[in-house]
Amino acid sequence: MIEEIDINSFVKSVTKTVLRMRIFLLLYLHQNKELYVSEISEILKKSKATVSRHLDAMENEGVLVSSLIPNNKKVNKRYYKLSIQRLDSIIPEDLMNIAPENFNDDVYRMKFYFKIIEIMKSMKVLITTGFDIIDPFLETLENGLKHMEYKDLNKGIYKEKDFAKADDKFSKLMPMIFPDKTLYFDEVLLSKNSLKEVDLLYKEFIKKLKDLSKHSKDSGEEKSILFISSMIPLKKFLEQ
Repeated sequence: MIEEIDINSFVKSVTKTVLRMRIFLLLYLHQNKELYVSEISEILKKSKATVSRHLDAMENEGVLVSSLIPNNKKVNKRYYKLSIQRLDSIIPEDLMNIAPENFNDDVYRMKFYFKIIEIMKSMKVLITTGFDIIDPFLETLENGLKHMEYKDLNKGIYKEKDFAKADDKFSKLMPMIFPDKTLYFDEVLLSKNSLKEVDLLYKEFIKKLKDLSKHSKDSGEEKSILFISSMIPLKKFLEQ
């Protein structure tokens, strides 16, 4: 069944500002948990007033749902989480599994085509906007080197404190990349004849990833690393 959901409005709401994207990603990490505005503002280091304004807007636009939960002081607090129904329509586990069984139905098939375009557009916008959250990380690393010039490194003009300043920045942030390697940017060019074998390998790989994810959930481990993969028929796109 193809759901009649306006994906575009969801994406526009989430990507309106970088802060909204960060709220979306934070709540995406806590899909099975509701977060109170103070928790969100503390994690994202933004004022409660600013966070509340965006949370209210995102709820009105159908991205979030909220509930009032009493606490020990008998004061109802509003907690927020993602609208899972809409989220599932934006980021389906297996895109082709949404294809209608009665593919011979012309109207239904056209709706499926529209749905595929909508989902692909939304995923592209969410992913590219999501990568904006890496900017502060890169800026912090770059700031650690701003007092230096690459061309001057072999001239012996820098003192121990200059190197220590850069080391301080990198020692705190480099574990994100090395040696834990939590960031991967790899590419492989494949032949068309290899796709069937790639499909089998990829399905086996994804199954093992899902097993790891389930094990983490069952053992109560935090899941906070997002894995994204894609395959792009580059030549075909270039020829369009």
